[in-house]
Amino acid sequence: MRIENRYEGANPRRASDVEKLGPDRFLIRPWSEDGDGNYKFCLNVTAVNESGRPETAQLRVDWQDEEYMSCRDYVLVGRDDDWRSVPATIEGTVAVATVPVPPGEWYIGLHPVYDAERLAADRQTAVAGGFEERVYGRSRSGRELVALEIGPQEKPAILVLARFHPYETAGSHCVSAIVELLAGDAAEDGKLSGAFRFVLVPVTNPDGAAAGCCKRSRQDGPDLCHEGADSDDAAGAALARLLDELHPEGYLDLHGWMYRDHDGLSYANQAERDAFVAALAGKKLFSKEWKGSFSGDRPRKPGDFCSRAFHDHRAVSFIISPSWFGRTVPEMRDFGREVLRAFCGVVG
Repeated sequence: MRIENRYEGANPRRASDVEKLGPDRFLIRPWSEDGDGNYKFCLNVTAVNESGRPETAQLRVDWQDEEYMSCRDYVLVGRDDDWRSVPATIEGTVAVATVPVPPGEWYIGLHPVYDAERLAADRQTAVAGGFEERVYGRSRSGRELVALEIGPQEKPAILVLARFHPYETAGSHCVSAIVELLAGDAAEDGKLSGAFRFVLVPVTNPDGAAAGCCKRSRQDGPDLCHEGADSDDAAGAALARLLDELHPEGYLDLHGWMYRDHDGLSYANQAERDAFVAALAGKKLFSKEWKGSFSGDRPRKPGDFCSRAFHDHRAVSFIISPSWFGRTVPEMRDFGREVLRAFCGVVG
């Protein structure tokens, strides 16, 4: 048995932050680019079992942060869409878990992985389903900034973003499902894809995701969501140009968070928020309470993309933060589909 972290997106990044304490015992110290415990939830390593039979790994995950340990009392083990939650015992800043590891290589983390391979698959699905792929810029490290577009150019634009904060993989999984939804819609009645011009960005912060960051684009980089729209960061500047070019009527920013009993909804118009919530009321996936904030009475905030969408473009502007707790990857994908349908109803 061994634990690996020598791949793109791994967290922790340094080899010395994974210590082998015994044949099947490991100490792991997750990394944060700025030390902010409020976002320190990125764990991404693989357990490799070459024995040919099921084994267990005894993990001690030292988060080096006391305040948010109640959100770190588990780990997930899995790959693709198949993930199992394993409870962890909290000892100060350390989460202790006994993780079953089948033969082969399996991810361990707090969130199901959405990586470059998954993005490449979604790009293929999009192109095959009638989307146009657009590289709207390159990140500071030279990575492509990819937007997927479908719908008539003359129709109102809806901009859907995900993954400003690298650990929040829920947003990317939601966009993945939205790609499939709109590709299917275009092949059938075109009710959605004929009414709007959709522009989807599955990963707005590819440098941060590749570096295993929690919140920022790099160790000394911006929090793109709140600081990138008026920064000199390449990804932020490119996205700001795209936003201004589109002049969208809908701005949907998909995040994720660590609350167990709430989903997040931040909004700029109370009536729009109420219509959205009403459209989803009673549906099984939306049994959690909505928790969030109203920003419509605040002045334009420099650097903040949602504020820019609302103040500069008068877009229906939502930030949605779904919780992974109690949800599988297929359920999160269904969450994304239902959110888009309800959002389109509000914009329309």
